[in-house]
Amino acid sequence: MPPRLRLLVREAPCAPPAAALSTAVGGRYSYQYVYMVEVRYPERRRNRIQRGLAEGTMHADATGVAARATSGADTRARILAAASELFYAHGIRAVSADRIIEQVGITKVTFYRHFRTKSDLLVAYLEQQAAAERQWMESIRRAGDPAGSLRTLATDIGAASCSPGFRGCAFINAAAEFSDPDDPVRGAVDAHRRWMLGLFAELAMEAGVQNIDATARQLMILRDGGMVNGYLGDSAALADTLGAAFTAILAPAAATG
Repeated sequence: MPPRLRLLVREAPCAPPAAALSTAVGGRYSYQYVYMVEVRYPERRRNRIQRGLAEGTMHADATGVAARATSGADTRARILAAASELFYAHGIRAVSADRIIEQVGITKVTFYRHFRTKSDLLVAYLEQQAAAERQWMESIRRAGDPAGSLRTLATDIGAASCSPGFRGCAFINAAAEFSDPDDPVRGAVDAHRRWMLGLFAELAMEAGVQNIDATARQLMILRDGGMVNGYLGDSAALADTLGAAFTAILAPAAATG
């Protein structure tokens, strides 16, 4: 059954000109001119309606917040992707915030909402590069086979150096542009290089070398040299040369083992 309704006609202060209200009375329509019409439902139905309206508002608010968060995250990702491409290809100092803003197609207000300074963007760029490189280097590790892990590393560096647009190590490049050791950019570079040195130390320990720290530093130097040589030298021969150098470093341990 439809809800019982009561039509209350009351005069409102400062009301606009009267409006026509059509009501069904005895099967016929009659017209009255009133200032305000108020529809009242029974209390139980009114409470249900109020709860429904409140829940609908809350759902709409939550949906709006989620949409804005998704849009914000997407914009931030696009800024970071454009910055990564430009920084690696052209150098950090050569790329201005305005150039990134133009490539992404956003306003300055939007850009600075996500990255308050260019330094913040640089750190985010290097942290993203670090996360990708860590995932890659962890993925090529072979349990119980440090020499095999290093050979795979050499092969992958060689393959990367042959790809279009290769410009060496993003962290070495960034450090070359920022000489101040207290700069946040250098902090991001140093953090990743400490992690990488730790990884080489783990491989050296697996190989059973006597001086783990010294061997880790030697492996790190070979890796750095391979990245630079891949950009400046003969990238086609890099994988074999670097792989042989890695093997030579671990050879004494293999001989005694």
